[in-house]
Amino acid sequence: MPDEIVSTLIEINPRVLVDGTFGAGGHSRRLLAATADEAMVLIGLDRDPEVSKHHEQNPLEDSRLTLFVGSYEKTPKAMKAMEIDAIDGMVLDLGLSRSRVINQ
Repeated sequence: MPDEIVSTLIEINPRVLVDGTFGAGGHSRRLLAATADEAMVLIGLDRDPEVSKHHEQNPLEDSRLTLFVGSYEKTPKAMKAMEIDAIDGMVLDLGLSRSRVINQ
């Protein structure tokens, strides 16, 4: 299903996208790889502070991505911090995290 999500979002030629459940960055990696548009902005949010640690150790090095620690409910706050007024699309992977189940 990630391929379908990415192709649907890229079809709209987005300027600003939000990955509201960033996790390991799978959807974000696919979205960034699917477009060469350097003007696109991708906001990544995840409420798990371990995500920031994982991202520091395995960075997704792309200047179009800005990562925030916080629930997707904090999207307006992240947008304000980046001086963004509107988004074109949002990804929310609300499934169960295998790594989280294994670690708990």
